[in-house]
Amino acid sequence: MQKKHRVNISDFLNDSQVEEIGGKDLELHGYYKGQSEVFRSTALLLAKLSFDDTLENL
Repeated sequence: MQKKHRVNISDFLNDSQVEEIGGKDLELHGYYKGQSEVFRSTALLLAKLSFDDTLENL
């Protein structure tokens, strides 16, 4: 089960952005922000594994 990213006001540049996004969308924004962090971590791990594999084959 994936963990939801908690949204903090500090995730936004200013209060007008928070008002613009609205309460329900804040939760959705947090969910997708968490998803992008997971994707980035996975991509970095795969790149490292690929690099290590390449070095072993030299």
